[in-house]
Amino acid sequence: METRCWRLALALTSIILMSSSFTIIDSVNPTQPLINSNYTISNQQPTLTIQSVNGATYIDNFPINGTIWDDAFPSELHWQLEESGEIIYQGSAINTLVENLSWQDPTTNSWSFSVEINATGLPPCACILTVVVIDVEQQVSQVHHLLFINPELNGLPPNL
Repeated sequence: METRCWRLALALTSIILMSSSFTIIDSVNPTQPLINSNYTISNQQPTLTIQSVNGATYIDNFPINGTIWDDAFPSELHWQLEESGEIIYQGSAINTLVENLSWQDPTTNSWSFSVEINATGLPPCACILTVVVIDVEQQVSQVHHLLFINPELNGLPPNL
C-alpha cells in the first residue's frame, strides 16, 4: 500500500511539472531575467543604405547620410575610409541616429544618421567608404562605396 501511494504521488508530481511552464531563475540575481531583454522576437538582420554617389569626388567637407531599418535600436554604427587597405579616417555614428517616426512598418523601425567627413585634412586618394551596423543580436550589415578625395585641386595621382 505504501509503495502504491509513493507511485501515485510521483505520477501526480510528474503530471504537474510537465503541464506547468518552467521559469529559470538565476541564483545570484533572482530578480534579473536570464534572457537579454534587448533581443527581439523577429530577429531581423539590419538593413543599411547610404545616400552617397558611388565614385563621387569630394574636395571639401562632405556629409555621409544613411538609413537603418531593424527591429530594435542598433548596438553599433561605425564608418571608415580606407586607402590601399589602410584605415585613414574612422568614427562612430551611433550618437547621430534619429528615429524616423513616419516609418509605417509594425515589425521594423527606421533611423537616419549623418556624419560630416573633413576631407581637407586628407591626402588625395581613391578611398573605400565602409559603413557597418551591428544590431543587438550581433547581426552585421555593411555597405561600401568608392570615393575620390581631392582637397588640393591639382589633379589626382596617376595611380588612382
